[in-house]
Amino acid sequence: MDVNELIEQAAEVVRAIPEMADQPVIEVHKGDVAKNLEIAIAKTRFAVLVGWNGFKAKSNSSKTIVGDANLVVELFERPVVSSTGGGLKLLPAARLVGNAVNLSQPPGQSPIVFREITPVTEPSPGLISCNVIFAANNTTL
Repeated sequence: MDVNELIEQAAEVVRAIPEMADQPVIEVHKGDVAKNLEIAIAKTRFAVLVGWNGFKAKSNSSKTIVGDANLVVELFERPVVSSTGGGLKLLPAARLVGNAVNLSQPPGQSPIVFREITPVTEPSPGLISCNVIFAANNTTL
C-alpha cells in the first residue's frame, strides 16, 4: 500500500469515530491543504489533518521502494474563549484518534501501530495543535 492509500485509510478510520462525525478531516495529498485547513478551522474551530512525515526504505535493491512510514494525524483546535463553549477538545480527540487508528490494518498492509502524542503547541495565535504519530511498516512510496 502506498503512502497516499495509507493516508486515505487512516482518514476513513478517523471519520468513523462517532465524536468526529461533524469534524473536517483533511488528507495532505488532496487539494490546497493550507486553504482547506483555514476554512475548516474557521467553520468548526476544529480540524484534523492526516499525512505522513518520514519514510525509511528497507531495501535499495528493489524497483518498488518498500519501507516504514510515520503516519501523522495532526489535530487543530481554536479554543472557545468561554469555558461553557462546547465542541471537541484537542487532547480528548487525540486520545480517540490514537485508540481508533492503533492496530487498524488496511488491506495488504501491516497493522498501523501507535507511537506517541506530541506536546501541544501553538502554531499561530489562538490556535493549538498536537500530533498523533503511528508507525506504518511495509509501505511503498
